[in-house]
Amino acid sequence: MTYDDFHATLFDLIQVTTFNRAPDDLIRSAQTMLALAVSLLPPDERQQELQRIEGGALRQHVARFPGRQASPYPRVTNGHVAH
Repeated sequence: MTYDDFHATLFDLIQVTTFNRAPDDLIRSAQTMLALAVSLLPPDERQQELQRIEGGALRQHVARFPGRQASPYPRVTNGHVAH
């Protein structure tokens, strides 16, 4: 299966799936798939991919979707809940 075919199939599946807590369930599922894919890479490539993701690549992909909305929650980078 080509990347384009996989991408189209995955998007079609997401469109017809009813999640109990969308988008939370979808995000957790996607994180699991991403973690699995990264874990299959050889160690040096895995480290490069993790650095690319942590360096903002995921944020750039999110920005490609015009339907996205700014989060009403403050952005926190220290792991604690913002007050």
